[in-house]
Amino acid sequence: MGSIEGYSVLVTGGGSGIGEAAAAKLAADGANVTICGRTEDKLIAAAERIAAGAADGAAVGHIVCDVTVEASVVAAVQAATATTDRLDGVFACAGGSTGMGPLVTAEVDDIRSTMELNYIGTFLTLKHAGTQMAKQGGGSFVGCSSHAGQDSMRFLGGYGAAKAALDHLCRVGADEMGRFGVR
Repeated sequence: MGSIEGYSVLVTGGGSGIGEAAAAKLAADGANVTICGRTEDKLIAAAERIAAGAADGAAVGHIVCDVTVEASVVAAVQAATATTDRLDGVFACAGGSTGMGPLVTAEVDDIRSTMELNYIGTFLTLKHAGTQMAKQGGGSFVGCSSHAGQDSMRFLGGYGAAKAALDHLCRVGADEMGRFGVR
């Protein structure tokens, strides 16, 4: 695998957990990383931790972004391209679930918000990051999924369905944008 030194990468959900860990590894390997999430205090703290372990010359930035709001995603993509005028990669990690339990007792609002965050948020990120990547001649997009999207898992019906939709979205995105060098 080649070096990612100098690449620009956007990590949604980068203020904690898997997103923060991925952003830290990317920055340590020399990538310019922009993390985004909904809580600025978490983003500031995460950006400081990531920057402490970043390779020399790697920029670490953050922007408050709700991936379920299109204008917010547009701003995050613009922020991630600011350093190099490119967006070489995206790790769409914003996700989660607002309700777990049997389907027969699930609240429709919990199912909707889980679909919005996991699927619609990834769709909007793919739409705008993919447009930028296609315009510049390539890039890589990774959607953070779960085995709950492939396997039946009790009490995770909404979350599993959202992750299955995300998996399909990423396959179709690769099929549609591959001719532009986006994978």
